[in-house]
Amino acid sequence: GEASSQGLELDITGKLTEALSFWFSYAYTDAQTENDYLDAISYGQIPAGSPMLNVPENQLSLQLTQQTQLAGNSLSLTAGVLYVDERSGQFGQDFTLPSYTTVRLAASYAVSDALQLRAEINNLFDEEHYTNSYASVWVQPGAPLNGRLVARYSF
Repeated sequence: GEASSQGLELDITGKLTEALSFWFSYAYTDAQTENDYLDAISYGQIPAGSPMLNVPENQLSLQLTQQTQLAGNSLSLTAGVLYVDERSGQFGQDFTLPSYTTVRLAASYAVSDALQLRAEINNLFDEEHYTNSYASVWVQPGAPLNGRLVARYSF
């Protein structure tokens, strides 16, 4: 099958203050099939104009980063939010994946010129969400609340 997409993408970065920066990203996407075809997964006939799988019409992310000092060393604090609109979850069926919003926090600290520590918390509110699917019987869940700690040493 053939597909087409059109839309708008907008990315804006800047500084709100000398120490507070932001990153904003928005995408509007209208994606659809362009011709009738036989779907290899469901073996169903997919009509032209069907929405594309896993493509949200709207997606938005916002991230704020505060730079500061702690004990004379650089400390960076970041908070971010991601919104993904509902989207088709199976060709030829009325099955949609629900929209979701996740929140992320991170901190990075330069202990010295050589050693940097980083901590991240993803999906802060443990939002149950689904990132993609092929069909109603094959749906990929998003990661639950999780975190990671990283130490980086340069020499």
